[in-house]
Amino acid sequence: MASQEMLVTKRGYDFSKWLLQHTGKFPKSYRFSVAAKIVQRPQRF
Repeated sequence: MASQEMLVTKRGYDFSKWLLQHTGKFPKSYRFSVAAKIVQRPQRF
């Protein structure tokens, strides 16, 4: 079970790192809206 939790954490970190690298050059207002959607998404489960 612990290894599965570590895998989820690693994938979340990898996704966050990828997202920051790809959205770093977006206009500030668009970055904020993308981040807000990502934050709200898990709450809809």
